[in-house]
Parts: sequence; structure tokens; C-alpha cells
Amino acid sequence: MRFSALICVVIAVFVSGPAKAQGWIEFYDAVWGFSINFPHEPVQEDIQFTTVHQRMVPGRVFRGETETGRYVMTVVSYAGDQTDPLTAVFHAANMIRARGEVTYFDFHDLDGIPGVVISVTEPDGRLVQASLYFIEQRLYIADGSVNAGNPPPSNFWQSIALLDPAGNRIIIDDDLAFP
Repeated sequence: MRFSALICVVIAVFVSGPAKAQGWIEFYDAVWGFSINFPHEPVQEDIQFTTVHQRMVPGRVFRGETETGRYVMTVVSYAGDQTDPLTAVFHAANMIRARGEVTYFDFHDLDGIPGVVISVTEPDGRLVQASLYFIEQRLYIADGSVNAGNPPPSNFWQSIALLDPAGNRIIIDDDLAFP
């Protein structure tokens, strides 16, 4: 009897090993200056992002998908197109707002960095939750969405950290506000 219990435990350990390996990872990108949790190593793609003034600026999209969710981190460089943070953040937020019915929208700060959080329900019932921040001429958009009836993608957008060139988390101690 004890031997069969031991075999069950050994089998459980071997079976749970691969399941544990399929868990979320903390993804770090020093070049684009962020870390965030993804369900697996994200696919990366360079993009051209259209600003509110219809100019193209470079960026990179990081994507991860599961059976029920899509997780997208977009970083846009405004280095060659000076803009104010408010304009950049609200332009990107309006693109998310256009996807469906806005169920939540508020100002938010990430370690003292001003931004916004937004929740949208798309016409097919898909829930979108996103956080958007702008610092050092970069726009950061963490956009998670899940099929209707699934838990919200909060574990994605709430895990973001913005990093300086040395890889340290950027924390603004004083009250930084939109200009």
C-alpha cells in the first residue's frame, strides 16, 4: 500500500514538472526599458506607430498568447518626434477606447510615472485591460485581453516595471505630473 502511494507521488512530481514550466515568466528587455510578465517568451516585431500628428515613429511590439488571452506590450520611441506625455498617452488610449465600450478609465501612476488605465469590453464580449505610461520620450502600452467569461488579464498589465538603461526600476519620488 505504501509502495503504491510512493509511486503516485513520484508520478505526480514528474507530471507537475512540465506544468510548472508552462507558468508565466518575467520578461525583461534592457533595450526598450521594461519588464513584464508573459505567459511564455513573447514574439517580437518592429513597427511604425502613427502619432496623433500622423507622423510615423519606431516601436516594438512584444506578443504572447494563450488559449484564452492575448498579451501585448508595445513600446514606442518618440525620440525623433518630440511630443508631450499627455498627447502621446491619450492618443494611444483613444485607440484602445475605439475597440468597444469603456467600462473603466482613470489616471494611474506607476512608481510615480503618470499614466492611465483603461478597461474596454469589445463587441464580442472580450475584456481588454491596458495601462499606458510615457517617460523619457517613450510610450509604454501594456494591453491584455481575454475571451468573455475568463478572469481579467490584470496579472499582465499590473506586472509592468519601467527600467533605466542600467536595468534598474525607474521610481519617481516627487510628484511628477502631466505638463
